[in-house]
Amino acid sequence: MLDLVTDTNPVHRSLFTDLEATCGAPGTSDYFQFAFQVDPSDSNVVWIGGKQLFRSNDGGQHFGRASVRVDGSGNPHALASIREVMFRSSSRMYVATSGGVYQTTNRGAAVQYGDAGVCSRPDETPAMAWAPHGQGANGQAFRSVAVAGDGSVLATTSDDPGFYYSDLDAPGQWLQMSNEWPYQFWVDSRGSIGRFY
Repeated sequence: MLDLVTDTNPVHRSLFTDLEATCGAPGTSDYFQFAFQVDPSDSNVVWIGGKQLFRSNDGGQHFGRASVRVDGSGNPHALASIREVMFRSSSRMYVATSGGVYQTTNRGAAVQYGDAGVCSRPDETPAMAWAPHGQGANGQAFRSVAVAGDGSVLATTSDDPGFYYSDLDAPGQWLQMSNEWPYQFWVDSRGSIGRFY
């Protein structure tokens, strides 16, 4: 379990002290819900997201920024608040945010390490680029997402009730599979979708 307020925690020291705190992020209480994933292609690679997305290549000892905060300028390196991280292949990754689902085709691209002034230098950004995935429901604040065995992305949203679907390999309109929010959903080992209301 991660304790975000313990100074001896390596995630706290590296991430919230050196980077996130200097980037004008709100206090620790805003991180009650955050994304945390170990990359399936390399167990030393750890992803954590709150107001921004960060990556560690050394098991959580040091983190660098994998995104910048949305500033309204259409920055391809920007993401809204991160809700969940999911993986598709060795290079592709999808992130559910408060502004919809985004994808990158090179999750191994350089992250941004820096000193206390790193966030005041807008010309310095992480190399990882992000693009909106699909249309339709994109732009809504997704609460959680999952990838099914057939390559589909499944999502629930926080601003419109319902259970939504979009295909990873041929993104188009998001389709509403149900007009209710599942309390929980999952993908089993055969790729089937389970839902609990």
